[in-house]
Amino acid sequence: MGADEAPVDTLLADTIGGEQALSLWRAPRARAPLVAVLPAMGIRASYYAGLAEALRARGLSVLLADFPGHGDSPVRARRGLDWSYGDLVGRHAPAIRAAGRRALPHAPFVWLGHSLGGQVALMDAGLSREVSAVGLVASGSPYVHNWSGGRRLYMRFALRSCALLARGLGRFPGERVGFGGREAKSLILEWARAGATGRYAFVGLDGDDALCRWAGPTLAIELAGDDYAPRSAMEHTLAKTRAEPEWVRWEPDPGLDLDHNRWPRAPEQPAERIAAWLATALG
Repeated sequence: MGADEAPVDTLLADTIGGEQALSLWRAPRARAPLVAVLPAMGIRASYYAGLAEALRARGLSVLLADFPGHGDSPVRARRGLDWSYGDLVGRHAPAIRAAGRRALPHAPFVWLGHSLGGQVALMDAGLSREVSAVGLVASGSPYVHNWSGGRRLYMRFALRSCALLARGLGRFPGERVGFGGREAKSLILEWARAGATGRYAFVGLDGDDALCRWAGPTLAIELAGDDYAPRSAMEHTLAKTRAEPEWVRWEPDPGLDLDHNRWPRAPEQPAERIAAWLATALG
């Protein structure tokens, strides 16, 4: 194996549905920060493999983990098989952290969350003393008042429609409607409620309280032209924390067809910015 090739290990985490496989790109330096990537809703962890390789090339270890219901998760959402924000924050995220800590016990642990993954990352960071820093990419609150005009009307309609589908079917058929994937009913209902109220108030989890506990190093990468996570939506979530985020507005090259979900196809720019931020934030 060449010096620039990334050795990928498989770790196991005991999480929702049982044992789940995670992918670990090890940096050459054992004490290099471990960046654990939490995906957006409906996106497989393997979609971020290019980002993992770009981060590893910059001296960072990277851990990719699917959310329940996707990729290597042992479960799929259906009527009678359900999970919520509280399960993601209280069970899934800690299981990923534990697996990463077992593999690299001396590495500072860093969350990197995309969209839904960023919300979960910040809440877990507020509840755990094991998180050294949190990076967000295109991650913000779905609160309808973060938008204006026709976009606000669209978001209100989308939130209500998703909630109705999830409640009626016992799961959310995102793979059919073109938003997210097959998602758990409770997760979608809580997401829609957060969009209507602006609060992360869930059964078994006060998300706003968890966010308020986080005051560590935070990077917020805003993707220019992102209608799903504009700066107003990102600020709404980050304002609930005690962190002082470093903001980056990423304007991709005009020839790149990137958006809220396609940005991992061009991983070099965000990887460079994340690596530079961690070098400063963690010394």
